[in-house]
This record gives sequence, structure tokens and C-alpha cells, in this order.
Amino acid sequence: QVLGTRLPTMADIPHLSFLTQVLAETRRLYPPQWLICRQTRTDLQIGGYTLAAGTRLFLSPWVLHHDPRYFSDPFAFLPQRWQAKNDACALSTWFYDDAAHGNLADSFFGKESILALATLAQRWYLRPREGQTMRPQPCLTLRPRQGLLVIPTLAEVTP
Repeated sequence: QVLGTRLPTMADIPHLSFLTQVLAETRRLYPPQWLICRQTRTDLQIGGYTLAAGTRLFLSPWVLHHDPRYFSDPFAFLPQRWQAKNDACALSTWFYDDAAHGNLADSFFGKESILALATLAQRWYLRPREGQTMRPQPCLTLRPRQGLLVIPTLAEVTP
């Protein structure tokens, strides 16, 4: 609806809010970094525990993003959950470069991803092969265990 038949530009990004929500929800369900290590700079109190400066903490975006305390129906793909700003969404973006900006569309990753997805979605429908399930495999990054085969279908673009 926003683009018609023309290619997307940077000026279109603020108007492609649904694509921004789709990308945020995809990243929530399947975060590329499933485990992140941080080191405390000073002594720190967390949940009644004292952590000395230099303590290494391992944080899992995957675990946080699938916790029903923060996300209702955590295994469902619900892009609309990103329409409203809330604490869970803010906590989720803390893991990524857009945390400082508070908005996926403000980060370099976000801008590139929105434009790429808009270009693809404008011309193609991608659907998973029938009977295929997405099972993540934690390696250096989180990736599909047996790959992810999709069937592309050319979309009819109407002006």
C-alpha cells in the first residue's frame, strides 16, 4: 500500500510500520544471538546477590523472549505486540544496537532489514515447505537446525 510498484527508499521507512513490527517479532522469536556474555565493571547487587567487579554474566535473549512473564503467548508470531511501547519490548531491544535509540527503524540493521524485506515482499510470497518445522540450533548464532526451505511465488504487483 505504501510503495505501489516503486522500490522503497529511506524516506519510506517511517511509513512501513508493519514491516518494522514483523522484523521485531521475528528477532524476538529467533534472536540471532541466543547467548550474550557481559562483565560487570563495578560491584553489583542483583536479586539479593552481590556480584564482584569483573564477574561474567551470561544472558540469553532467547530465554527472555520466550518467558510468559514478559510476553503473552511467547511462542506465537504476533507482530502487533510491537505496536505499543511496553516494558517487555524495551527490555528486548536492550540486547541490540537499537536499544540506545529505542526503535528498530533507527538502527543501521533495522533500516537495511526494512528496505530489504519491503523489496522482497513487494514481489514475492515466501511460504515454508509443507510439513517443515522450525527448530532452532544454538551455535555461535541461532539458526534453523535443518535449514529452512521456502517456496517463492511471484506476487502480482498492482499500481
